[in-house]
Amino acid sequence: MLPFVMGVVAGAAVVVAVNKKEKIAEGVKEGAQKAKEVAEEIKEKVRKTAECVTKEDDKPEATAKSGEKAKTKGEKG
Repeated sequence: MLPFVMGVVAGAAVVVAVNKKEKIAEGVKEGAQKAKEVAEEIKEKVRKTAECVTKEDDKPEATAKSGEKAKTKGEKG
């Protein structure tokens, strides 16, 4: 008896899915579009952050206090 009931439930689920396939497809398309928009926003933020980091690397280092030698990037100590 249980296999029969499970078969009826599975069949009903398939019928509901087929009847609502347009709504399901629309939902999938909307989700994909939203994911694409979010990915573009993240890509833009990463690009802007990379530009800021690059600009920071291009700035000269702060000057040393009076009497001290300014250190260069490769210099230790």
